[in-house]
Amino acid sequence: MSPRIAIVGAGLCGLTISRLLECRGIDFALFEKGEEDKHLKCGGGSVDIYKDTGQQALREANLLDEFLKSANLGDDRLAIYDRHGKKWAEVGGDDEHLGQGPLQIDQLVLRRMLLQSLPKGKIHWGHRVSCVELGAKAKPVLKFANGSTAAGFDLVVGADGIWSRVRQSITSCKPRYTGRYFIESRIGPKNFMYQYIMTEFGTNDTAILDGAKQVIIQRLGDGSFRLYLGISVPEDFLLVSPDLTDLSNIRRLLLSHEFFGGWDAKLKRVIESCERFHIRPLYYFPPDALGWDSVPGLTLAGDAAHASTPYVNEGVNCAMVDALTLVSKIASPEVEGPYQAIRKYEEAMFVRGRDLITESQKQGELMSHEDGPNAYLQAIQLGAIEGDGPAGFHRQVVYC
Repeated sequence: MSPRIAIVGAGLCGLTISRLLECRGIDFALFEKGEEDKHLKCGGGSVDIYKDTGQQALREANLLDEFLKSANLGDDRLAIYDRHGKKWAEVGGDDEHLGQGPLQIDQLVLRRMLLQSLPKGKIHWGHRVSCVELGAKAKPVLKFANGSTAAGFDLVVGADGIWSRVRQSITSCKPRYTGRYFIESRIGPKNFMYQYIMTEFGTNDTAILDGAKQVIIQRLGDGSFRLYLGISVPEDFLLVSPDLTDLSNIRRLLLSHEFFGGWDAKLKRVIESCERFHIRPLYYFPPDALGWDSVPGLTLAGDAAHASTPYVNEGVNCAMVDALTLVSKIASPEVEGPYQAIRKYEEAMFVRGRDLITESQKQGELMSHEDGPNAYLQAIQLGAIEGDGPAGFHRQVVYC
């Protein structure tokens, strides 16, 4: 008899786990705190999905063909600028691996694809988990904020992000503040600065580096640009700043000399033209947080297990490999029951998660270096930053 699984969190990780379980004929229930309408509208940026990681999970989920219809060949070049608007270089894959880079897809498109592949009756919207407790026969019981409960599961998988409620029943380690905020924004095709961005930056991903301040520009599948403005501020930045629910206040603050006021005039106009802002502090788990003793009936996946800083575009791939590894262990005839499956899955996940966190920390430090683009580009040339992608993949720096 196959186990009954509960997944908490309908992000890309939780949805991938659910789809893989559905394909294996293993009973599951997916609980999500948000409502369906909002989930189908809120997206995020685009993500690079690699052949040996995320694409392999989609292949096992019988969704690879559908994914290929919506994905684009990712341009693995990253253009590097400084705050004066000077383009320093382009960083990309070597000639030997040309065309072997990732396929790129908007997170919203990928999320909708996974959602539509699941039976509607398996997804329980508006169920915010408050805690997980062990009930009769040491089986987990989900308790929800509305006072209801759900039980009868052999395994609960926390895929509910960095502030996971499931995690609290597994380990006492809490997220750490990075010292940085990301302020996300958007510029659409009707924006007066859209054509300038297209002309100046094209379709490449772009990083403008200025020590503790950065702007990352990414073009999405719908033609719009997503911007990430990185700033170094105290953790209570939102509490001590002026009212940051007002667009004019946010623009005024960002364009002050404390942040981007000393940048090139055209770059400041890009910031000034941003259509909306989403402000969030960045948190992560330290590598040594991965290594807890397995807890019968409970495990974690994706950001709930190994949230990292967003400086390498590998978090989604890592989460999808978590999903594939976990479901493979659960379904394996060589694994005796859910607890053994958890132990074998977590052994591999700990190594994978530590590597992701460490590499992302390293890249974040170099992108925030006081020497700006020079330090980052030199590190790539010296091999201090690992190349993501296929085996043997190396990054090349082409100076302008």
